[in-house]
Amino acid sequence: MNTPRLALLIALASLPIAVRADVIITLEEPQGHSILSFEGTKVRIDHFSGSGPAKVSVIFDGSARVLYQLDPANKVATRLDEASGKQVAARMREAMERAEAGMTPEQRTRFEAAMGHGQGDAQSNKPHVWKFERASGSETVAGYRCDRFRVIDNGNPTEEGCFIPWSAGAVQKPDLVAFQEMGKFVENIMSSLRSSATRGPQESSNERIAMWFDQAPGFPAVIAHLNPDGKSTRIVKLQKIERATVPADRFRVPPGYREESAAEKMGTHQ
Repeated sequence: MNTPRLALLIALASLPIAVRADVIITLEEPQGHSILSFEGTKVRIDHFSGSGPAKVSVIFDGSARVLYQLDPANKVATRLDEASGKQVAARMREAMERAEAGMTPEQRTRFEAAMGHGQGDAQSNKPHVWKFERASGSETVAGYRCDRFRVIDNGNPTEEGCFIPWSAGAVQKPDLVAFQEMGKFVENIMSSLRSSATRGPQESSNERIAMWFDQAPGFPAVIAHLNPDGKSTRIVKLQKIERATVPADRFRVPPGYREESAAEKMGTHQ
């Protein structure tokens, strides 16, 4: 081996190797707290309402395109994949259409507006636009400095928050790929509820979660959802961010759980 090549290999070997650990995010919510565990295209969300084990958990595998909702109290894992999701959406759409058929014109107008139909079609088929307007002030949350912004959704203020800049490295966009994929998965199923043969397709709602994070100025350390009158309805606040390896079994249905399809479960409740 020649000297220049040997020198290059020695130099490369001396460089620090960036080992990217999994990400665990703890959020404080109005009625408890949640822990979000990320590993590649997988995410697990555990909701707690107090001390003790999680009340409900969600596991999503972005590669397999499958979501499980875990009910720890009854040891049941409800499986939702794209096929069962379409079945659930079809049944819900049929039930909604039956309900709509018995409504008065006024009730139908309100119902269609809520579902994004009727007069809402013109708006819903427009490209979705998020704007993050800088507001005055900054603060420190969970040890990270964040800047305040107001979130404008198609011209309407929908949220206010304090965002940790992506450049701070606390949480970065690649860390949230699984969360974005889960949002697309769920919204893609739900969007089929808001369309029918006589109504044009909705705007690409399955892109909205990804667009939100793509356009956001950073990771939301505090986010307050706003009513149409501008009042806060729900505030979520960051408690801590950890980088540690999440055990692989955290992304699998625990032993002893009974698995059932979301479509089958809905059928038993009809």
